Amino acid sequence: MIRILLFTHPICSGCQEALAAAERLSAERPGEVELEVISLASARGRQRAREAGVVVVPTLVVGEQRIVGAPTIDELQRLVDDALAATTGGAR
Repeated sequence: MIRILLFTHPICSGCQEALAAAERLSAERPGEVELEVISLASARGRQRAREAGVVVVPTLVVGEQRIVGAPTIDELQRLVDDALAATTGGAR
């Protein structure tokens, strides 16, 4: 299972696009992808962002990879595939 961390903020214009792509991928790949949305509107969310070195939203962390900005579904799919391959030694 690959966890996608999505750092957002309510006033972020690109965060809704990133959320839509991440939710779609999570729904299409149950058992492979788990989505966690972290809002920087809360103190806990800001603390998690600091711990992760996130300074811009939207930021997605997929395994060891990070993407800043709203990814396309294809970009996000590639990140997840790469992360899965890394955890399974190339087998999927």
